[in-house]
Amino acid sequence: MSRTSEDACFRNFTEEVVERTMASVFAADASLCSCKRCQNDIRALALNALTPQYYVSERSRMLARMIEAPSETETAESVNAAVRRVKAIPRHSDAADSEAALINYSEEMVWRVIHDVVTERKDICSCPQCLTDTAAITLNDMRPRYHSTLKGRSYSKLDELDQKFYAECWVTVFHALTKVSTQPHHNREKSDQTGTETL
Repeated sequence: MSRTSEDACFRNFTEEVVERTMASVFAADASLCSCKRCQNDIRALALNALTPQYYVSERSRMLARMIEAPSETETAESVNAAVRRVKAIPRHSDAADSEAALINYSEEMVWRVIHDVVTERKDICSCPQCLTDTAAITLNDMRPRYHSTLKGRSYSKLDELDQKFYAECWVTVFHALTKVSTQPHHNREKSDQTGTETL
């Protein structure tokens, strides 16, 4: 899943690694179910077992790839474990594949908390760059909660998540906001254009 604002691209690099691994696994085993619900179940299980690596810019994406990307072995183990679990108990759906969705509830909750914080605190920068930086830092410090669901059910599930999770998000968002406010990227825009190296 990715979010794009007018200034920044927002994505979890671990999703890209899992996609490549899944493509190899599916190419090697023609017996695997290719329905979108089963594929999303595999994605969700594999991604929940791996460390997220959210990035906002192309440069941080390259750093994530070089420094902290999950190893091929770790990713293959996670995907193969997910494949075995989904094969044992598939959740095929009568709904069309277009109705299947992959949702990271951690991501949805973090964006909700960021919105709440920005609404309450006018002293916090709400530019797209600062908000996506805050979300990326927060999500890299949280456990992912990917789920395969049918479209329309994701928001009702998000509302059911407990208050402890909401409070955990608040704390982690505030830590991220502190980091972003001390070194905001929006102030570095001009130095980027002049060739000064920034993260």
